[in-house]
Formats: sequence, structure tokens, C-alpha cells
Amino acid sequence: MEEDVYSDDEIFNGQETNDAVTTTTTTTTAAAADDDNDDFQKTADEEILNGVDTNNVDEIIQKALFGVSLDKPVAVIRRAVDKLKKIAPLIKKFGLLPSQFNLIYEIIMMQKLSHGYTFFLMQCLLPRKNISEDYIVRIIASISRKDRNIMMTNEMLNWAISIYDIINTKEKIGKLYPVLFHSLHQASVRAAACHLLYFITRREHVIPYRIRRLNDLINSEKDNAELIGLLLVYQTYDFSIIVPHNVRLVNAFVFETPYPDMKHELKNIRTLWNNEMEIVDSRKAEFQLPTKKKAKKLKSKDISGETLRELDVLDITRIANGIENLDLAEQLSAILENRKLQHLLLCKRDDVVIDRLSYWIVQKIMDLARWNNEEDIMKSELHDMLKSLVRFTRFTKSQLPVLEYFLFDYLKTWNGFEFEDEIFELITYIKPTNYKDFYELALMRLYRLYIVSDVKWKAKLIVCYTDLLNNWALLDWNRHSKLGKNKESNIDYITTAFGVLSFDINYFTTIQRLIEHIDRLCVMGLLAEDDHPLLQHAGLSFFELVSNISAQDDIPDIIIPAATFVHRNFYSSSAMAVSRICGILNQYKLAFEENDKKTEDWMSRHTPAYLNHFNTYLMDVCNTLWRNIGLSEVQQDGNVFSLTKKNILEFHKLCESRDMDVTKLLSITHSVSLAAFSKRFMKLLEKDEKSSINHDQPITSMYLRELEENGGVSLSYLDYRADYLNYLNRLGFTGIHDLLYACMSSLIQMKEKDTSTISQTST
Repeated sequence: MEEDVYSDDEIFNGQETNDAVTTTTTTTTAAAADDDNDDFQKTADEEILNGVDTNNVDEIIQKALFGVSLDKPVAVIRRAVDKLKKIAPLIKKFGLLPSQFNLIYEIIMMQKLSHGYTFFLMQCLLPRKNISEDYIVRIIASISRKDRNIMMTNEMLNWAISIYDIINTKEKIGKLYPVLFHSLHQASVRAAACHLLYFITRREHVIPYRIRRLNDLINSEKDNAELIGLLLVYQTYDFSIIVPHNVRLVNAFVFETPYPDMKHELKNIRTLWNNEMEIVDSRKAEFQLPTKKKAKKLKSKDISGETLRELDVLDITRIANGIENLDLAEQLSAILENRKLQHLLLCKRDDVVIDRLSYWIVQKIMDLARWNNEEDIMKSELHDMLKSLVRFTRFTKSQLPVLEYFLFDYLKTWNGFEFEDEIFELITYIKPTNYKDFYELALMRLYRLYIVSDVKWKAKLIVCYTDLLNNWALLDWNRHSKLGKNKESNIDYITTAFGVLSFDINYFTTIQRLIEHIDRLCVMGLLAEDDHPLLQHAGLSFFELVSNISAQDDIPDIIIPAATFVHRNFYSSSAMAVSRICGILNQYKLAFEENDKKTEDWMSRHTPAYLNHFNTYLMDVCNTLWRNIGLSEVQQDGNVFSLTKKNILEFHKLCESRDMDVTKLLSITHSVSLAAFSKRFMKLLEKDEKSSINHDQPITSMYLRELEENGGVSLSYLDYRADYLNYLNRLGFTGIHDLLYACMSSLIQMKEKDTSTISQTST
């Protein structure tokens, strides 16, 4: 036998080489029969592969393709194909370089060769690396072209199905869904088109028109197995769809791989070249058409006498247990987005199903985050995955533990802006845990981003933490506490939908320290961003929640804000901030009052000093707004808003230099945030009374008497301020109104008097 099987004569001799190979094989066989010393006989393929490895195979294939281009005559291309036939085993074992693959693909798409030549070339389309979806797009686009051989187009569609796993992305293919669906009327490509539609069908593709069209085709076509299979796929998204029954096709398999050998060869080629981009065998598998049977009625005990309605139920256990046979995108679409399946997942909880689903999700999302598709520059696949997970988590109100694992890992390198909306929302569903661990895994990393980010990002983080605390507050902490007293286990499996809580962790301590951490962030943000309204709104929204959780939720502790946060918002030039901080203080006042009514084991155990500290907030705000003595006095035991004696004296000097009354500077009629509203309210009063004299300075008790003496508005200072508070309340500044009416004795008496008068009038 000759040692160099691939001599130049053999490679470039065309048909003569075929004869030579046949002769060589025959001669070898005859020689082997006569030679008793040969242990075995090599096949023709083994002879061709002899001496060829990854170092020299490209040179051999390139010789066969030498001089071939699309502009060459068909005869030249045909001779090159003949040469390729001789080394076909090489291609099937080693695959093609991208340039070689592209040349053969272009020759096929020219459709100038006979079917036999073209079919052989198609079998040679075995790339070593993943390919662009543009190759598949061109095949789909040629379906409706009259100048194309429909039989060859169908073969190429089957090739696309067989190598579907190694297509880089499928976004463009998905956009051609209408084109593929429209081609279902062509019998020659129907099976292949249905198969591709099976791969790319998502919930948004299932629309009434397509359902009707599929039913019409099923009724009109005899060979309708693939059509029935596609309609069954539609049924997984819309359980109201009724799938027709074909007796001939009972238990028939649909959507099987057209060329299973090609799929096997591709896998071997990848293994041979140690390709890092391994094939993920995640395509949807073929399935068997069902036998038509009557649905068994559910046996149930009739308690109310009302007829029980059977629900359409898809066995989620079956889906999860067969998850290896499903395309991952299909899993997300069917399980993470289908509301019926989510209801089943929550109501008929199966830990095995959740674990298996979680495993696949975390594998996929970690793969996308770390080894993102090089062609997907915008990371759209990862973005879509995160959106699906957000929708799922938003519905279940609980987060799969694997998502927390992903978040904590992702935050290590997160730049703060990539997918920020999705990351922030997923953070809000993290389960309570030990504060030290939570700080190291999440809070510390987000804090580092906070100090270098702009005001908008800072506000987003505070809002994110607000939603996180709100989700924690909604948990049934009372039941969690009672379960912990049973001492049956140190794990709480009930309070959260996914994951567990530990009875060994004091979650109220975690909540308290989280609130204190966010309080510091709010103050830092206000200082760094010059009291920007966005940060004011975010911080005030947070403490509006904190002030209510003791009274409205099962969290006994009352955690008040730092003095700096209260003071900066009260000194703000924005009436919004002033009113809302007053409303927050009023809510805390109600919380302390409600706390006294709670049972001993479920109340906030604050010290008298802690309560006195809060009372100083109330006194400082009310004295300043209503009694006009906020900054007018210097006291030895403590000044208003914790200001030093030096600060207050300097403030007095500044007021004297500007001829301003220091006692009224921060009152509801004179403060920079409320003076304009007082002026507008006074104008309305003067307009209603048709006063001959209008005011031209801020309202005081002395100025009101002066106006009355000169024919202006006749109203006492107390009545004016009370009516003014009601006016602010109507404008939406309810915090100032509610706090002063709850704390100031003059207003309380006035309110009681008005209530008594109304009661007497009604009787």
C-alpha cells in the first residue's frame, strides 16, 4: 500500500483519481485475502485518514479548493467538488475553517450545481466554530424566491435545523417568524419551517390569526404531523387552544433532527479542536403526538354544594424534570413568564422542581454575565434574561436563592450603570439575613458606588433600599416569632416563598442597622448634592415608610432618623421637604402612642432618653413654626436643633443687620419655604372680603390689627393661622397641618370646639 495517499496526482486528477482509489482499494482487498500475516484490513476511510492530523489537514483541504471562486465556470467548480469527495472523511472528522466553510456555503447558495453535488457540499458544511445567524437568514429569505430550487432550499433548512445549536445568536431569525409562518402553505418546506418555528416560538408569537391559520392547514392537509406539533407548542402558551386529533399520527414523533449524523460529527469536531465555545445541547427535543383520551374528572368532596370548576393545569413537574430536553429560552418563556405555571409553582410547591429550575437559571445567567457572546456587544441576551427574572420575581414577591448568589457575585464588578433598573429591582427582593454578611456582600459594594455617582443614581439607590425594607416589612414576623418558640427546628420554611429564614438570626437587629445605614447615606447625599430635591424626595419617602412599619406591620421597633436629616429637611427652602418631615414626625408620634398599647413581648423597648430625644424634634419644630420662639432664646441645657450658643448669637447678629425679626424668621408665615403661600392665602382673603386695603408685608398679629383698623381684613392672628393651615392642607402640605393640630394645645382646643359645634348642630 502506498504511504502518501494524498499525492498531487490523486488530488487533482478528477475522475481518474476516483478510478485509482477504487483500484487501490480493490487491490488492497485482494492482497489482504492472500496475505495470512495481516491482522486486519483497513477501510477506505481509514486509508484516507492515515497520517492526517490537525497540523496538516487544512493544507489538504485547501489544495482541493485551490483556484475555486464563485466567478469560475461551473465545470471548474464541479471538478473541485470531485476532489472534495475524495477527502470527505477528512472534512467530517476535522471540519472546516471559517473561510473554507464560507466558500462552500456560497457555492451551494448559487444553486448552479446538480442536486447530487449540492447535497454532498451541504454535508460538508461542518464548521469548527460557531457561525453567524446571517447564514440561516439567507436560507429563510430564499424560500419565496422563484429563481431558487425549492428542493435544495428545503435541504438547507434541514441543515440549519441540524446545526441549530452552534448558531451564535438567534435574534434575526426570530424576527423572520412571519416569513417562516407564511411559508407553511408550501408543502415542500412545511416540515422544516414548522421545525424552525418550534425552536423560536415565544409567547408573543401566539396570536389568534396564527391559531386559526394552523387549524385551517391541519384540516386541509393530510400529512399534518408537524402542524399538529406546532399547535401543541402554541397550546403551552394558551391553554384554551384545542388541538385537532389525527388517528393516523397517534404516538408519531415530530421535530426529530433531520441529519442526526451531522449533529454527532459537529460534536466530535468540537472535541477534537478543544473549542472553548462548547455546544450546549439545549435545543428542544422531538416529542410524541398524544393519544386522544377523555380527561378524567377530579374526585373531590363537595362542601358548599357549588359545582367545582376544573382548571387547565400543565404539569410543571414534568416540565422541570425534562428540563435538559428544553431550550433554555423556552424554559424562561414557559415558566418564568407564564402566570398559570407561576401559580402552580407557588401553590403546589415542589423543592426538587425549584432546585432543578434554579440550577439551570444560575448556570445560564452566570455564563452570560462572565462569558458573554462576543457578537452580542450590547449584551441583549443577558438583559432579556434579567427582565424575565424581574417579572417572575415581581409576581412571586420572593427571590430564588440562586438569584441572590448571582447578585452578590455580580455586585463585585458591577459598574453601577449596566442593567441598573433590573439590578436595583432584584436587590429589593433579597431575603433578610445577618447584617454583617449583608453589609459585606451588598451594602458595602453599593456604598462605594454611591459616593462616586451622580445625584440621580444616589436617589435610585435610596428608593431601592426603601422597596427592600418594604418587602421585609411585609413578611409575617409575628408568625416567624411564634414558630421560633416551638423549638422544633432552627429553620423557618414558611415565611418566605423561596428559601428559608433562620431562627438563630435576630432579623430586627438587621432591620435596625439597615435603617441606620440608609439614614447615613441620606445625610451624606444631602450634604454632597446641596439638598437636591431628588435626594430629599428619596430620603423622605424612606422615612415615611420607616415611621409607619411599627404601627402598620409586624416590626415592633421604632427607629427615628438622625437629627441632621430632620434639621436639613426642616431648614430647606422647599415647602415639600418641610411639610413631609413634619408628617414623618407626626407618624412617629402616633407610633410611640400605639407602642404603649402593645403587648409586652411585641413592643419597642426604647429608653426614656431615646423618647426624650424624639420629643426634642417635636418641640423644636412646633416652637419654630407656631410659637415663634425657635431661635430667639439661648438655653444652657440645650438649644433648638442642637445648635451651639455661638451659632445662635451669630444668627441674631445677621438678622439685626438686615432688620429682620429673629422670632418669626422660621414661622409658617415668614419662612422662606412658606412665606409665598401665606402671601397668596392673604390675597385670597382680601379678594373674598373685597377689602379696600391690601397687605404689603408678612402677616403678624400686630399687622393684622393695623389692617383691621384701616379697613382691611378683620381676623385674629390665631384664626388666620388656623385657616392658613387648612389652606396648606388643601394644597397637599398635610404634614404641617397634621403635626401642629396634633401637638399645639390652642389648635387642639379649636378643633375640639369645632367638633362640638358640628355635633350640636347635627342634633
